[in-house]
Amino acid sequence: MRSGSQPIVCGGFGSKDRSLYDALDVCHKLDLSTGQWRETKGRLPTPMDRPGHDYRPDTGLILAGGYSVYGRPTSVVVATRNGAEFSFKGL
Repeated sequence: MRSGSQPIVCGGFGSKDRSLYDALDVCHKLDLSTGQWRETKGRLPTPMDRPGHDYRPDTGLILAGGYSVYGRPTSVVVATRNGAEFSFKGL
Protein backbone atom coordinates (compact mmCIF):
# COMPACT_ATOMS: atom_id res chain seq x y z
CA MET A 1 0.00 0.00 0.00
CA ARG A 2 1.13 3.55 -0.53
CA SER A 3 0.56 6.36 1.93
CA GLY A 4 1.31 9.37 -0.19
CA SER A 5 4.45 7.97 -1.76
CA GLN A 6 5.56 5.69 1.10
CA PRO A 7 4.91 1.93 0.79
CA ILE A 8 3.41 0.30 3.92
CA VAL A 9 3.43 -3.36 5.00
CA CYS A 10 1.54 -4.78 8.00
CA GLY A 11 1.58 -8.03 9.94
CA GLY A 12 3.74 -10.98 9.00
CA PHE A 13 5.80 -13.46 10.98
CA GLY A 14 8.85 -12.63 13.05
CA SER A 15 10.20 -11.65 16.43
CA LYS A 16 10.87 -8.35 18.13
CA ASP A 17 13.40 -9.82 20.57
CA ARG A 18 14.52 -12.87 18.56
CA SER A 19 13.35 -15.26 21.29
CA LEU A 20 9.81 -16.03 20.15
CA TYR A 21 8.71 -16.06 16.53
CA ASP A 22 5.00 -15.52 15.96
CA ALA A 23 2.45 -13.41 14.08
CA LEU A 24 3.15 -9.66 14.24
CA ASP A 25 0.81 -6.75 15.05
CA VAL A 26 2.96 -3.98 13.56
CA CYS A 27 3.18 -2.01 10.33
CA HIS A 28 6.25 -0.54 8.66
CA LYS A 29 6.69 2.36 6.23
CA LEU A 30 9.56 2.65 3.81
CA ASP A 31 11.61 5.80 4.36
CA LEU A 32 12.39 6.71 0.77
CA SER A 33 15.30 8.98 1.74
CA THR A 34 17.21 6.24 3.59
CA GLY A 35 15.77 3.03 2.12
CA GLN A 36 15.02 1.82 5.68
CA TRP A 37 11.74 0.33 6.89
CA ARG A 38 10.47 2.16 9.98
CA GLU A 39 7.85 0.83 12.38
CA THR A 40 4.68 2.97 12.55
CA LYS A 41 3.07 4.01 15.84
CA GLY A 42 -0.15 2.02 15.34
CA ARG A 43 -0.86 -1.61 16.16
CA LEU A 44 -3.14 -4.06 14.39
CA PRO A 45 -6.10 -5.11 16.58
CA THR A 46 -4.70 -8.65 16.46
CA PRO A 47 -1.41 -10.08 15.18
CA MET A 48 -1.82 -11.20 11.54
CA ASP A 49 0.43 -13.60 9.63
CA ARG A 50 -0.32 -14.44 5.97
CA PRO A 51 -3.60 -12.51 5.68
CA GLY A 52 -5.31 -11.99 2.36
CA HIS A 53 -4.76 -8.42 1.25
CA ASP A 54 -5.87 -5.83 -1.26
CA TYR A 55 -5.39 -2.13 -1.85
CA ARG A 56 -8.11 0.32 -2.86
CA PRO A 57 -7.38 4.04 -3.25
CA ASP A 58 -10.63 4.93 -1.41
CA THR A 59 -10.00 2.51 1.51
CA GLY A 60 -6.26 1.88 1.73
CA LEU A 61 -4.58 -1.40 2.59
CA ILE A 62 -7.08 -4.14 3.51
CA LEU A 63 -5.97 -7.25 5.43
CA ALA A 64 -8.32 -10.19 6.03
CA GLY A 65 -7.96 -13.45 7.90
CA GLY A 66 -4.71 -15.35 8.12
CA TYR A 67 -3.20 -16.58 11.35
CA SER A 68 -2.87 -14.96 14.76
CA VAL A 69 -0.75 -16.02 17.73
CA TYR A 70 0.31 -19.67 17.98
CA GLY A 71 -0.92 -20.25 14.41
CA ARG A 72 -4.61 -19.85 15.29
CA PRO A 73 -6.80 -18.77 12.35
CA THR A 74 -8.27 -15.26 12.61
CA SER A 75 -11.33 -13.80 10.89
CA VAL A 76 -10.47 -10.13 11.49
CA VAL A 77 -10.69 -7.65 8.60
CA VAL A 78 -8.57 -4.49 8.92
CA ALA A 79 -8.14 -1.41 6.76
CA THR A 80 -5.49 1.31 7.09
CA ARG A 81 -4.35 4.25 5.02
CA ASN A 82 -1.27 5.13 7.04
CA GLY A 83 -0.22 2.12 9.14
CA ALA A 84 -1.08 3.96 12.36
CA GLU A 85 -4.90 4.20 12.35
CA PHE A 86 -7.12 1.20 11.67
CA SER A 87 -10.74 0.36 11.07
CA PHE A 88 -11.61 -3.28 11.67
CA LYS A 89 -14.30 -5.84 12.33
CA GLY A 90 -14.56 -9.54 12.99
CA LEU A 91 -16.40 -11.69 10.48
